[in-house]
Amino acid sequence: MADYYPLLARALDALPDRTPAMRKAVYERARNALIGQLRSLDPPLPEADIDLERQALDNAIERLERDYGASSAAPEPAPPPVVSPRAAPAPVPPARPAPIPEPPAPPPAQAFE
Repeated sequence: MADYYPLLARALDALPDRTPAMRKAVYERARNALIGQLRSLDPPLPEADIDLERQALDNAIERLERDYGASSAAPEPAPPPVVSPRAAPAPVPPARPAPIPEPPAPPPAQAFE
């Protein structure tokens, strides 16, 4: 059983951009090439041996995703701030005009003497 990790790691290192889509394309090409090559052998390889090689490739891919996926993953956007409902402000009573002072009462009338 081959160790596919170094081969795939070199392929990923050669990519100009290691986005998840680009990495997945590399993995699919490698998987298709491996299976095609193993099925073309003469004498034919038993299906169990092909499955073992496919599993070794999948294990290498999982390891690469842990290594490369974590470093190229975009940071999660911060969740929006939680806005807690505030209590409505207490109603302000309408302003009342200041009382108008009453004019002073006229002095009591003095009797004419």
